[in-house]
Amino acid sequence: WTGCPMPESDLLSGYTEKQRRLGEEKRLLDVMNWVWMPWRGVVLSWDAEKFVVRLLRSPGGLFLIGDTVTKQHSDVLIHMLRQAGITLDLNPPHLPQPSSQSPSLRRNVFQYVLRPSSATTLRLVRLAGVPRTRALRPVVTLVKDYMLAGEADVREIVERLGAPSGFRYVGALPSAEGWEDLVMEAAKPREGEPRGAGEDTVVVLNTGHNWSRYQLSMLPSRKTGKEEQTRVREAFKQMVKLITGRLSSIPRLSVYYRSTSPGHPTCIQHAVPYPDYDVALEAEGKGMGAVDLSEVLSPAEEERWRRQDWDLFGTHNEVWNRTVGRLMRGRREGWMRRVGARWAYWDVWEMAVQRPDAHLQPGVDCLQWCLPSLMEEWTRQLYHFLTVE
Repeated sequence: WTGCPMPESDLLSGYTEKQRRLGEEKRLLDVMNWVWMPWRGVVLSWDAEKFVVRLLRSPGGLFLIGDTVTKQHSDVLIHMLRQAGITLDLNPPHLPQPSSQSPSLRRNVFQYVLRPSSATTLRLVRLAGVPRTRALRPVVTLVKDYMLAGEADVREIVERLGAPSGFRYVGALPSAEGWEDLVMEAAKPREGEPRGAGEDTVVVLNTGHNWSRYQLSMLPSRKTGKEEQTRVREAFKQMVKLITGRLSSIPRLSVYYRSTSPGHPTCIQHAVPYPDYDVALEAEGKGMGAVDLSEVLSPAEEERWRRQDWDLFGTHNEVWNRTVGRLMRGRREGWMRRVGARWAYWDVWEMAVQRPDAHLQPGVDCLQWCLPSLMEEWTRQLYHFLTVE
């Protein structure tokens, strides 16, 4: 990592190229110069090799599925593995490319496989107790699907909520139609691998930033913004029901829904984190996005920004939190008892709310994150979950 982009206000101050580069290096150090302390217990120390051994012991390894923040998390994870001397190849030619896969799936799926010629790979395979054939399949797969639902699914959902039939889908985001089938195929046990590769395939899901009035502009206008947001929430609920229905029946699958991280509209005003969550919430407000920007944006700019609905991120998270709780109760007590996918809600919201200083570029991008910052801690947490649970 070479640095974090400087705030927009600094870039307008006539810095030389050398000053800009030094400023970016300093900002990266400032962002990374904080240590997270759990309020109880201890998070396991990161061990890249043990992490990969755990993934090798599952048929499909780890899937990271979501939007740009998920892509950022993937970048940090792969970097942390390579830092530990673990060599990975991206989309090697020996991986199957079925003609039945949708073009969007082929375009937006990135599969990382251990390099066969690496001595580290051979040692990790022995430690995992799996056949060498397991190392030919991905240990980490990134799926870029910003909405989790493809165009056909989004059309069906929004048309039920009043969008005109056959509307022109303008501004469609990256998607990977059929990613659920890819996960199901990857999670299947392989002949000759039942003893070693006996762990669950792991999926980390997220969406939320793009479920907004801005992205769902095909929905008809209503009298008030609150009424329009109500329909966005309903569309989101229908997507959650659709995706959980497709994944819940897959055996030997552990699904973690990572909560959507907040945006901080005034992140340019913050050079350090908040000291704790309560202080952050008091300063930012419960809506985390419902702030007055009339002094810095024109009326048209402010309306366009508001339609991105940053204040719905917390609501979206609650939908997933309740849904995951219901799914796990059903798995323990209902007809799905001890079969099908296991679900967990992974809450990074409180951590992220405290870091207005760590966004990608204050004044330009207060939604994505300067890397590796939060994603490094997320990766350690994921390792802890997979090791302890």
